[in-house]
Amino acid sequence: MTKYYLDGLIVDVNKISKIKYNETYENIILTNSFLIKSINDDYFKFIIKIKEPDCIENFIDTMDLFIDDTHFKKSGIIHHIPMDHTIVKVKYAYYKNNNSNTSFVIEFIDKKIIDYYFKSTEKIETIHNDVSTLLKTIN
Repeated sequence: MTKYYLDGLIVDVNKISKIKYNETYENIILTNSFLIKSINDDYFKFIIKIKEPDCIENFIDTMDLFIDDTHFKKSGIIHHIPMDHTIVKVKYAYYKNNNSNTSFVIEFIDKKIIDYYFKSTEKIETIHNDVSTLLKTIN
């Protein structure tokens, strides 16, 4: 799914920690050239598909919006895990307004923020209003 990044967005951790959110966890096995996820008791190999982000300038006030379609593509079942690997547990915190298909997502590893972005199934025109509303909530 597409990730939307607002250039210059700073998250106020003290304020956002007081807002209600949903969370999920995912164990990921990182190797030198791909990652592995366990799905229904099988291990699947995922390869990164990098795409150059698009940019909408001055999306909200003077903040540019970067549209990132980079993703990991499932490339099949894997039967052995390489010796050189690391297992990480990622926590995803989803902040969402009622009746919206847009979420603000914060990813954590070991209680440290590693990424934050907006995620949506909506068209870009609808995302603008959703992001504006979410910004008022999280900042």
